[in-house]
Amino acid sequence: MSQNSETAAQIDESQGSEETLPLSKYFTSSEWLAYAAVVLAGVLLRWLELDARPYHHDESQHAMFGKYFFDWPELQFYKYDPMMHAPLLYNLLRPVYTALGHTLWSARVPIALLGTAFLFVPLIFRRHFSPTALLALTAGLVLSPNLVYWSRFLIHDYLVIASLVITLY
Repeated sequence: MSQNSETAAQIDESQGSEETLPLSKYFTSSEWLAYAAVVLAGVLLRWLELDARPYHHDESQHAMFGKYFFDWPELQFYKYDPMMHAPLLYNLLRPVYTALGHTLWSARVPIALLGTAFLFVPLIFRRHFSPTALLALTAGLVLSPNLVYWSRFLIHDYLVIASLVITLY
Protein backbone atom coordinates (compact mmCIF):
# COMPACT_ATOMS: atom_id res chain seq x y z
CA MET A 1 0.00 0.00 0.00
CA SER A 2 1.48 3.37 -0.98
CA GLN A 3 1.90 6.17 1.49
CA ASN A 4 -0.85 8.19 -0.23
CA SER A 5 -3.21 5.22 0.07
CA GLU A 6 -2.29 4.90 3.74
CA THR A 7 -2.99 8.60 4.21
CA ALA A 8 -6.35 8.17 2.45
CA ALA A 9 -7.14 5.22 4.74
CA GLN A 10 -6.29 7.34 7.79
CA ILE A 11 -8.58 10.06 6.46
CA ASP A 12 -11.43 7.57 6.01
CA GLU A 13 -10.90 6.35 9.55
CA SER A 14 -11.15 9.90 10.89
CA GLN A 15 -14.61 10.52 9.36
CA GLY A 16 -13.28 12.00 6.10
CA SER A 17 -11.78 15.18 7.50
CA GLU A 18 -8.19 15.77 6.52
CA GLU A 19 -8.05 18.67 8.97
CA THR A 20 -8.05 16.14 11.81
CA LEU A 21 -4.69 14.92 10.54
CA PRO A 22 -1.68 16.98 11.50
CA LEU A 23 -0.51 19.16 8.62
CA SER A 24 2.82 17.34 8.67
CA LYS A 25 1.07 14.11 7.59
CA TYR A 26 -0.89 15.64 4.70
CA PHE A 27 1.97 15.13 2.22
CA THR A 28 4.64 12.45 1.95
CA SER A 29 8.20 13.68 2.48
CA SER A 30 8.82 13.86 -1.27
CA GLU A 31 5.56 15.80 -1.74
CA TRP A 32 6.61 18.22 1.00
CA LEU A 33 9.87 18.74 -0.86
CA ALA A 34 8.00 19.43 -4.11
CA TYR A 35 5.60 21.76 -2.27
CA ALA A 36 8.52 23.66 -0.71
CA ALA A 37 10.20 24.03 -4.11
CA VAL A 38 6.98 25.31 -5.68
CA VAL A 39 6.38 27.82 -2.87
CA LEU A 40 10.02 28.96 -3.00
CA ALA A 41 9.61 29.61 -6.73
CA GLY A 42 6.49 31.64 -5.94
CA VAL A 43 8.26 33.68 -3.30
CA LEU A 44 11.14 34.41 -5.68
CA LEU A 45 8.75 35.43 -8.48
CA ARG A 46 7.00 37.84 -6.14
CA TRP A 47 10.01 39.41 -4.42
CA LEU A 48 13.03 39.41 -6.74
CA GLU A 49 13.58 42.82 -8.29
CA LEU A 50 10.30 44.08 -6.90
CA ASP A 51 11.36 47.62 -7.76
CA ALA A 52 12.73 46.88 -11.26
CA ARG A 53 9.67 48.22 -13.08
CA PRO A 54 8.93 51.94 -12.78
CA TYR A 55 5.68 53.05 -11.20
CA HIS A 56 2.55 52.54 -13.25
CA HIS A 57 0.28 55.61 -13.23
CA ASP A 58 -2.17 53.97 -10.79
CA GLU A 59 0.64 52.84 -8.51
CA SER A 60 2.14 56.31 -8.38
CA GLN A 61 -1.16 57.75 -7.18
CA HIS A 62 -1.56 55.09 -4.51
CA ALA A 63 2.04 55.50 -3.34
CA MET A 64 1.66 59.28 -3.21
CA PHE A 65 -1.59 59.18 -1.26
CA GLY A 66 0.07 56.70 1.12
CA LYS A 67 2.92 59.19 1.46
CA TYR A 68 0.47 62.03 2.21
CA PHE A 69 -0.96 59.96 5.03
CA PHE A 70 2.56 59.14 6.22
CA ASP A 71 3.68 62.79 6.18
CA TRP A 72 0.51 64.43 7.53
CA PRO A 73 -1.68 61.88 9.35
CA GLU A 74 -3.33 64.58 11.48
CA LEU A 75 -4.82 66.23 8.38
CA GLN A 76 -6.92 63.15 7.64
CA PHE A 77 -6.26 63.75 3.95
CA TYR A 78 -8.52 60.97 2.72
CA LYS A 79 -11.85 62.10 1.33
CA TYR A 80 -13.99 59.77 -0.73
CA ASP A 81 -13.04 59.91 -4.39
CA PRO A 82 -14.11 57.06 -6.71
CA MET A 83 -10.77 57.37 -8.49
CA MET A 84 -8.85 56.55 -5.31
CA HIS A 85 -11.05 53.76 -3.85
CA ALA A 86 -11.07 53.24 -0.08
CA PRO A 87 -8.34 54.20 2.42
CA LEU A 88 -7.20 50.70 3.50
CA LEU A 89 -4.22 50.63 1.13
CA TYR A 90 -3.03 54.05 2.28
CA ASN A 91 -3.40 53.01 5.91
CA LEU A 92 -1.27 49.92 5.20
CA LEU A 93 1.42 52.01 3.55
CA ARG A 94 2.00 54.23 6.58
CA PRO A 95 3.60 51.56 8.84
CA VAL A 96 5.55 50.20 5.87
CA TYR A 97 6.95 53.65 5.09
CA THR A 98 7.74 54.09 8.78
CA ALA A 99 9.64 50.80 8.95
CA LEU A 100 11.27 50.68 5.51
CA GLY A 101 11.29 54.25 4.20
CA HIS A 102 9.46 55.65 1.20
CA THR A 103 10.78 53.82 -1.86
CA LEU A 104 9.29 52.05 -4.85
CA TRP A 105 10.26 48.71 -3.27
CA SER A 106 8.68 49.50 0.10
CA ALA A 107 5.48 50.78 -1.54
CA ARG A 108 4.97 47.39 -3.17
CA VAL A 109 5.74 45.40 0.01
CA PRO A 110 2.17 45.14 1.41
CA ILE A 111 0.84 43.69 -1.83
CA ALA A 112 3.85 41.39 -2.28
CA LEU A 113 3.22 40.09 1.26
CA LEU A 114 -0.42 39.37 0.42
CA GLY A 115 0.62 37.75 -2.86
CA THR A 116 3.06 35.54 -0.96
CA ALA A 117 0.46 34.64 1.67
CA PHE A 118 -1.94 33.74 -1.14
CA LEU A 119 0.40 30.85 -2.06
CA PHE A 120 -0.61 29.12 1.18
CA VAL A 121 -4.38 29.44 0.69
CA PRO A 122 -4.72 25.93 -0.80
CA LEU A 123 -3.39 24.53 2.50
CA ILE A 124 -6.27 26.19 4.33
CA PHE A 125 -8.74 24.37 2.10
CA ARG A 126 -6.77 21.10 1.94
CA ARG A 127 -9.66 18.95 3.09
CA HIS A 128 -11.25 19.57 -0.32
CA PHE A 129 -8.20 18.43 -2.32
CA SER A 130 -6.04 15.38 -2.70
CA PRO A 131 -2.33 16.03 -2.10
CA THR A 132 -1.65 15.84 -5.85
CA ALA A 133 -4.45 18.30 -6.63
CA LEU A 134 -3.21 20.67 -3.94
CA LEU A 135 0.31 20.59 -5.39
CA ALA A 136 -1.07 21.29 -8.86
CA LEU A 137 -3.26 24.13 -7.57
CA THR A 138 -0.34 25.69 -5.70
CA ALA A 139 1.85 25.39 -8.79
CA GLY A 140 -0.90 27.10 -10.78
CA LEU A 141 -0.99 29.97 -8.28
CA VAL A 142 2.78 30.24 -8.31
CA LEU A 143 3.17 30.25 -12.07
CA SER A 144 0.10 32.26 -13.06
CA PRO A 145 1.49 35.30 -14.90
CA ASN A 146 -1.59 37.28 -13.92
CA LEU A 147 -1.27 36.53 -10.19
CA VAL A 148 2.49 37.15 -10.24
CA TYR A 149 1.97 40.51 -11.95
CA TRP A 150 -0.77 41.68 -9.58
CA SER A 151 1.19 40.56 -6.51
CA ARG A 152 3.96 42.95 -7.59
CA PHE A 153 1.65 45.90 -8.30
CA LEU A 154 0.55 48.53 -5.76
CA ILE A 155 -3.21 48.39 -6.18
CA HIS A 156 -6.26 47.29 -4.20
CA ASP A 157 -6.92 44.00 -6.02
CA TYR A 158 -5.04 41.75 -3.60
CA LEU A 159 -6.81 43.38 -0.68
CA VAL A 160 -10.10 42.34 -2.29
CA ILE A 161 -8.80 38.81 -2.95
CA ALA A 162 -7.64 38.54 0.68
CA SER A 163 -11.08 39.64 1.87
CA LEU A 164 -12.74 37.04 -0.34
CA VAL A 165 -10.47 34.27 0.94
CA ILE A 166 -11.23 35.24 4.53
CA THR A 167 -14.95 35.20 3.71
CA LEU A 168 -14.67 31.77 2.08
CA TYR A 169 -12.76 30.39 5.04
